[in-house]
Amino acid sequence: MTVSTTGLPVFRSLKTVASTGLMVFFLLSVGGLSGLGGCAKGVPDEDPCGNGLLDNGEECEGTNYGGATCESLGRGSGTISCDEECHLVVDQCEGGTCGNDMMDPGEACDGSNLGGRTCLTESFTGGDLRCGADCELDTSGCNNDACGNGNMNPGEMCDDGNLVDGDGCDALCAIEEGWQCSEAPSVCVQLCGDGTLDPTEDCDGGDLDGASCETLGYDSGPLACSATCYYETTLCVGEPPCGNSVVEGTEECDSANLNGATCTSLGWDSGILSCAADCTHNTSLCAYQTCGNSAIDTGEDCDGALLGSATCVSEGFPGGGTLGCTAGCSYDTSSCVLVTCGNSAIDSGEDCDGTNYGTATCQNLGYDGGSLACNTDCTFNEAGCTSTGVCGNSTVEAGEECDDGNTSGNDGCDASCHWENECNADTTILCNSSASGGFNLLFPGSDHINYMTSCSTNAATGAEDIYAFVPTGTGLATVNLTVDQDGWLPDNMDVYILEGGCNQNLCIGYGDELGHDSVGFQVAAGQTYYVVVELDGFGFPPDGGYSVTLNCP
Repeated sequence: MTVSTTGLPVFRSLKTVASTGLMVFFLLSVGGLSGLGGCAKGVPDEDPCGNGLLDNGEECEGTNYGGATCESLGRGSGTISCDEECHLVVDQCEGGTCGNDMMDPGEACDGSNLGGRTCLTESFTGGDLRCGADCELDTSGCNNDACGNGNMNPGEMCDDGNLVDGDGCDALCAIEEGWQCSEAPSVCVQLCGDGTLDPTEDCDGGDLDGASCETLGYDSGPLACSATCYYETTLCVGEPPCGNSVVEGTEECDSANLNGATCTSLGWDSGILSCAADCTHNTSLCAYQTCGNSAIDTGEDCDGALLGSATCVSEGFPGGGTLGCTAGCSYDTSSCVLVTCGNSAIDSGEDCDGTNYGTATCQNLGYDGGSLACNTDCTFNEAGCTSTGVCGNSTVEAGEECDDGNTSGNDGCDASCHWENECNADTTILCNSSASGGFNLLFPGSDHINYMTSCSTNAATGAEDIYAFVPTGTGLATVNLTVDQDGWLPDNMDVYILEGGCNQNLCIGYGDELGHDSVGFQVAAGQTYYVVVELDGFGFPPDGGYSVTLNCP
C-alpha cells in the first residue's frame, strides 16, 4: 500500500511503509504524518552541506574534517578548515608536496594537474573530474548521463548502450535511416523487407511506389527493388542521372540514398554521412571518437596516461618537466619547463650560463687576454677581453679595421688602424678637362692609400697622386689614364675611383692595364669623388709621366 506524502514538508520521500493495516490505520487516524517529523532524522536534504553531518561527496562539515590534517594530506604542518561548500581549505598548511601543481610520487593528481585523466578515463561517460585536497582524484562530479549508457537522456532519439553506427542507433544516439527503435536500452529493427513502404524507403519488395525507369530519367527498361529497399536500375536503358535517388554507374550515393554506407563503414568512428551534389559521399560530419579509450589512435598525440615515447624535452622544452595529455588527446605541456638559462648548466642554444663558460676563454675566442663574462641571456660578454695587436705591421689583427703598414693618418687607414673617410687630394680636376703628373725613381711621391683590394686584385701599395672633383650633373663619367712611354716599356700605373672618401670600401671603379686605362662609372651631382693615380712599377728609363682626362655628365 502506498501513502502519498504530498504536503508533508518533513519528508522528501517515504522509503518504506508498513504493510499491515494496523499501521496504515494508525497513520491515517492521527491525521497524516506530521506527528512523525522526528522520523525524518537521517534522511538527506537536497543540499546536505551545513546539516552537521559528513555526508557522501563532502570533504568536511563544520569542524568535522573526517580525520584529515595537513600532515595526512601530504601538505606538511599547519591548520585546515572547512568552507561553506564543505570543501577542505588547506591554504594554512605549510610544506609538503601536495598542492604544488606537480604530480609527485604517491599523488594521483595535484591542483589543476590531473595527469591527462578525465571522467572518461575513469570509466564515466561525462562530467567534471577534480583533484581532492589530498591529491587523490575526486570523481563526485563525474556521471554516466552521456550517449551510450543505455538510458534515454534529453536530446537523444535512442540509446542502445553503445557508440556503434550501423545497428539502428548511431554513435550520436540518433535513429539511423531505415530503422525503428524503441524502449531503453533501445531495441532497433530494420524496416526494409517487411513489405510495407516506409518513409525512408524508395521501395519494398514489389511496391515501387509508382516509379519506373522512365520516371527516374531513363529511356526504358524494367525497374526493380534492391534488398536494401532502394531502386535497382541495372536493367534500365539510358544515361543514369545523378539526383534520381538511385545509385548507378560510378555513383557512391544519390540524394538520400547512401547505398548502405555509414561513417563507420567508411572507416570513421561516428558521425552523419550524407551525399554530395556529385553523388559522392560527404564525410564532413564524420568524426573519430576514440579519444579516451586508453589507446593512441590515428590523429591522437596521446590518450590518458599513454604518451608514447614523448617527453617535455622531445616536445621542445629543454628544461624538462611533466608532460601530460589533454581531454582532447593532444599533449599538455603546461608543466614543461622551457627556459633553462640561469641553471648554471650550458644547455642547447646557450654559450654559457652564469659563471659556467665551458672551455671558452678570451684567448680561444681570438683575443690576447682579458676576462670573459656571461650575459643574462646566456651569451658571451666579450667586453672585458683585450687584444694587443700592433697597428702598422701590415696585418689586420683583432680590434683593427685595416692596417696599411704605417701609423699615419689621412691615407685611408688612420693611426689606430681604422678606416678614414677623408682624403687629402693633391689637387682638383675640373670636369671635361685633363691634368698631367708623374713619378721618378729618385722622387717617387707620397704613398697615402694602400690595399684597394675591394675593387681590384692588386694590392696598390705604391705612391699616388689624388685628384678631387665634384660633378654638376648626374650620369656616366669616364676617366682615361695615358702613361708616357719614353723608354722600352711604359711605367705601370693604375687608376682608382673613390666616392666620398679614401676608405677602400668606397672604391667604385678601377683600371690596371699596362700603358693606358679607361674607367666608366656613375656619378651624382654635388658628390665628391677622387681619382687616384697609383704607381705600380717603373719602366725604363724611370721618368713616370702620365696624363689623366675626366669627362662628366
